[in-house]
Amino acid sequence: MRYAYEQEQTIKEMGSEQIIDVLVGKSWKLVCKHSIYSCPDTPPYDFVRGATKLRLLKSRSRNSGPIRSVEGRIWRVKLTTGDGLKMVPTNWQRNVSGYIEDATRIDGILDQGDTFRFYGLAPDEDANTLSFPEAALLPAWHRAVVSNSDDSDIQSVIALWIDREKLFRWPNQSELLWPGIVRHQDGNKENCYDYPAALVARLAAKGMHVDGRNNGPAILAYMMAGGKRPKVGSWGWPIHHVYDGGTVIPGTRKRILHAVKDGQFFTHSGGLVAAHPAAHFIAHKSTLLAWLLRWEAWRRFRFDPDCIFGGAI
Repeated sequence: MRYAYEQEQTIKEMGSEQIIDVLVGKSWKLVCKHSIYSCPDTPPYDFVRGATKLRLLKSRSRNSGPIRSVEGRIWRVKLTTGDGLKMVPTNWQRNVSGYIEDATRIDGILDQGDTFRFYGLAPDEDANTLSFPEAALLPAWHRAVVSNSDDSDIQSVIALWIDREKLFRWPNQSELLWPGIVRHQDGNKENCYDYPAALVARLAAKGMHVDGRNNGPAILAYMMAGGKRPKVGSWGWPIHHVYDGGTVIPGTRKRILHAVKDGQFFTHSGGLVAAHPAAHFIAHKSTLLAWLLRWEAWRRFRFDPDCIFGGAI
């Protein structure tokens, strides 16, 4: 696809400020990811033209949301013709082209004509201390904790999270391997389970063997879903259950799911991640890291058994 970009007017005037509410339900993740807001270049959207700040609303029923300053210019883009990114400043080219590439895969964003206006947005003013790009996607209660720059423990966890690709490995798919099985309580026993013949055959077809240890079925669920398990010495990284029953659901007195005690989730790969032993230890000690892992499970797989983030599994 070739793009034509025409630089429009500077919209931020000295001494004036105008906050405009805009609906970004379908494009919420894209706005957060690329710091770009788009709208059709048509009269119904002229109300956005004079904005110096945009309040991003996820639904028509909400009257509050993060406020993002418009970084001084907007660009008119004709998606079907043109010379590419020539009229967009170099520091915004990746944002705009990345937004367009992602948005073309979603109905209802860039299919309402062929000319759109794109607004470059400054970071979330309510989250300017956040330390990783996806932080703006977190629920408000979670974002408030992450943005506490004065807490050294929190900032240490965030530093770990920024480097998470080296410390955590996720499976490729979210699926239940063995319905009805829960984890055996004996962590020392080597033969805790009687695997059904059909499951033994499935494992064999993948070159795997039964694992009778108490977390063995979860390990196999992770690997059957395409997960890679690096080694430290001769030992594979621990397979961590992100839903461990260790805290309550925000705003309630109900505890989160304890996956190892639930036959629908003990071997569900959506809630499993391989963790470096040091990161595994911290995940059991840090409430913040535990919630970041649950959020990542939702972000990757929509795995949300307690309906905290979005409700889909």
